[in-house]
Amino acid sequence: MSAVIKNYGQGKPRRQRGHLKSHFFSLTSAMAFVCATITQPTASDAGKSCRSIKPPSSAAHRPPIVIGHRGASYNLPEHTLEGYRLALELGADYIEPDLIPTKDGHLIAIHSFDLNVTTNVEKLFPGRARTQFESNDPSLSGYFANDFTLAEIKTLKVKQRLEDTPARSPKMDYIFTIPTFVEILDLLHDWTYNVLPVIERSEIKQRQKTPGVYVELKNPSWIYNDTHGEVKVEDLLLDTISNYPFAKKMLFDPKSCNDDSEYSVPPLVLQCFEAETLEYLRARMEADQEMYRNVLPPSVYLLDVCPDSNFWDNLDSLKAIDAIGPNKNCLLDTDYGTAQKLMKEAKSRNLAVHPWTERLELEFVSEKFDDAEEELTYLFCEMKVDGIFAENVNLAKRVGAAGCEGESSTLLSSFQSIFPREVFPFLVGGLIGGILILLLLKLWSCHSQTRMLASNYQQIQPLPENFDQQQTV
Repeated sequence: MSAVIKNYGQGKPRRQRGHLKSHFFSLTSAMAFVCATITQPTASDAGKSCRSIKPPSSAAHRPPIVIGHRGASYNLPEHTLEGYRLALELGADYIEPDLIPTKDGHLIAIHSFDLNVTTNVEKLFPGRARTQFESNDPSLSGYFANDFTLAEIKTLKVKQRLEDTPARSPKMDYIFTIPTFVEILDLLHDWTYNVLPVIERSEIKQRQKTPGVYVELKNPSWIYNDTHGEVKVEDLLLDTISNYPFAKKMLFDPKSCNDDSEYSVPPLVLQCFEAETLEYLRARMEADQEMYRNVLPPSVYLLDVCPDSNFWDNLDSLKAIDAIGPNKNCLLDTDYGTAQKLMKEAKSRNLAVHPWTERLELEFVSEKFDDAEEELTYLFCEMKVDGIFAENVNLAKRVGAAGCEGESSTLLSSFQSIFPREVFPFLVGGLIGGILILLLLKLWSCHSQTRMLASNYQQIQPLPENFDQQQTV
């Protein structure tokens, strides 16, 4: 302080108050601008790509995507409208139908070609099973869905697939019917436009919570061969979507693709074990701008074997792959280094990883873990998968919401979860600018006090030389 007092005592010109203010406001304005600029999404992040199955880097932290595997198939029989609806009520990001064509060209949701696995078809249609037929696998037999018309299939009732476990209740067996793909789209449309607005007041949160449909085409090449080239299920899917009256609004709206609101899942995802099918669908959709308006759904390549080096080399030649769906055992029942390599290879290609399938019963849980919850936590927090196919939607949502050990909710994430992205940069810039203003005001206050002390010091008169003597008189 003495040095400062000395400077003032030597008559150093005082800086004008207005001059200091101009620097003060220039500095704070510049800082606010810089803060807003650095938090503004880059060109690559602007809006969200409708092909992206991964949240952009600018999005606040969100739990991994939960795909309701065949609906809420732990709670209710798989591939039923009631099961899909329950999955939505439990918070699934996606409902996931497996699609197979009927004899008269309708897409229905069922996992096995053999209707006898999950329905009462044998009781209603005895003698309709295949025993010998031309196909690429002549050992197959059963009541094949593509041998029945939609009217016949609608008479069937569905039961739980897993019957040898007390964990799944049979009380809902033979109550529900097999839905068509159109009926599933109607369910999703009703949930999005009629249900969400009455259970969520915030329009931003409505967009964030809007679920999608995660479609799997079952064995397209087998169907093509079995029908002697008459049925190409890829074309049947695109025709069904094109003829659906709400498709453009619900699945291919450019506004939902290019706005700057918080990340929401793409409304449609296409998945298949055959890469050629995904490539074909992408090319068809790219060519039809009038229908799909360049709002291209992500494509997920399902894997029936764990990927090796040859797989990654071959994958690089494919153009339509946005994610992979490996068996979860590729990440669990292997050494840690191999599992990490899978995740690293996928990340280097910006591919999402959605393993299948998480089930509650211990017979489906790796022996490394005590239960499905512990296994899910490992997949989410250690492997850092981007999503999971789950038959227990509520468990997957709960584990995802719990987060991972060591994660903290930062101020940045808190702001991002509350405000739209177009407002967020200015809020952060204003916040940092405001903090800077407070600091500079504090410095200005200290500066003023210093000046006052210096002024007081200059007014103090020096003591006379004989002061001590005068005090003794």
